[in-house]
Amino acid sequence: MKESSIWKKLNQLAKKNKWHLTRIESHTTILGIPDVYCMVEGHSFWLELKSKLGKNCGLSNYQINWHLKHIRSGGKVFILVASTSQSGFEILKINDPMTKSLPDSKSLPDSKSLPDSKSLPDIHISQISSNTNLEKLILSIL
Repeated sequence: MKESSIWKKLNQLAKKNKWHLTRIESHTTILGIPDVYCMVEGHSFWLELKSKLGKNCGLSNYQINWHLKHIRSGGKVFILVASTSQSGFEILKINDPMTKSLPDSKSLPDSKSLPDSKSLPDIHISQISSNTNLEKLILSIL
């Protein structure tokens, strides 16, 4: 499934549920910014849409760096992938080695300690949830 198809499904859910989703066209904005800003039932987060997985989940070094900075600032960002199994979806998340759990903002590492976007190593990405029902999947991360 293409990223544009994932967006269409998300947009249909947004209209049905009165969610506020904003698609960001990053080739004209900030390098690495995720594809969709979401406000769902009072919870804000970002989604990076991916149609298939590759090294580092297909994320560019700029995207990895953006995710890490956002996580280290206390924000939420996830990767939404169309799963090959049973036409479902997966929610993935980058695990920042410097923030092993969800810390309070006082203990977040300094985002200036990130390497430049050209020299980021492979990262660990974990699956948060999977479901054939996209609406239930999105609600599961709130």
